[in-house]
Amino acid sequence: MSPATRWYRTALVALLAAGAAPAAAQRDSTPGPRITHSLIYHDQLRRVILVDGYASPQMPDSTELWSWDGAVWSRLPGAGPTARSASAAVYDTQRDRLMLWGGWVGKQGGLRNDTWEWDGARWRAGSDSTPRPRGHFAMAYDEARGVTLMFGGDDRSGPAWPSNSWSWNGINWRQVATAGPPGRAVTAMAYDSKHKVVLLFGGVGLSPAEGQPQPSFGDTWVWNGQSWLQRAVTGPSPRNRHAMTFDRRAGVVLLYGGNSGGRAGMSEEHGDMWQWDGEHWTEIPLTGPTPGPRSLHAMAYDAARGVTVLYGGSSNGELMSDTWEWDGHRWQRIIPR
Repeated sequence: MSPATRWYRTALVALLAAGAAPAAAQRDSTPGPRITHSLIYHDQLRRVILVDGYASPQMPDSTELWSWDGAVWSRLPGAGPTARSASAAVYDTQRDRLMLWGGWVGKQGGLRNDTWEWDGARWRAGSDSTPRPRGHFAMAYDEARGVTLMFGGDDRSGPAWPSNSWSWNGINWRQVATAGPPGRAVTAMAYDSKHKVVLLFGGVGLSPAEGQPQPSFGDTWVWNGQSWLQRAVTGPSPRNRHAMTFDRRAGVVLLYGGNSGGRAGMSEEHGDMWQWDGEHWTEIPLTGPTPGPRSLHAMAYDAARGVTVLYGGSSNGELMSDTWEWDGHRWQRIIPR
């Protein structure tokens, strides 16, 4: 880390710790309505960070980063790569970098396969763009092996979607598997630090023929760093456009919501919640207020405060801009200051 970056990071951490947005940041009540965005927990900043997504009514010119401290959403300063949706972002704990890859650039800009990293001060482009451009794929940072794992997505190439897996080590992309889950999009993955595996559940496949419905998956897979293993278990109903995150305190992967069909708005949205303990899925009974049925939302576990944060998504065709937190027992809607 350069002296300039170290200085900026120190100043940013101090400002966030004091409960204030950075001097150059724009503070609004929320990041606004979002779908296909990413939420990550940044261990050094000790904040949940929102990255990109489709913003209504108009997508901004460049990537947005927003910080959540449990009470205030703050827009972090600095111009990033071209704004995009259906991309994915993760936090690389070993290298202290936020990593962003692929997605749709602008509303008509097409698919990308560019790699970007944010070091807390500035964005830098990676030089390797080996995987084919795609959107609606899944990524998770595999902490045990120090790499980012990427799987699936819609690359608009037909007649099948990618079923290969790639890893990013900070310098290069490397294909690590061709066997495993069938190709799919709008799936979800989460790294389970208790069992040191990446968990994948659900997603939607490409229609087998013109006029036929897209298959919605309800299968569970784990990546152990060498290969994908399918777990023959019962659990959530087949779905896509759901969100997952790992609850470090409880030691379980949490899953919320999703959509049961191939086309958003044409099938049932779910408002149920499940947990994976490494062997079994168990539905979590919900009481009181909940985020309700929704899809294309995002979740991240806030390790500093011991809660899971959920933001945005689509509910009955409406783009949402609400913030919810799960404390291990119940959901609470948070009204930002």
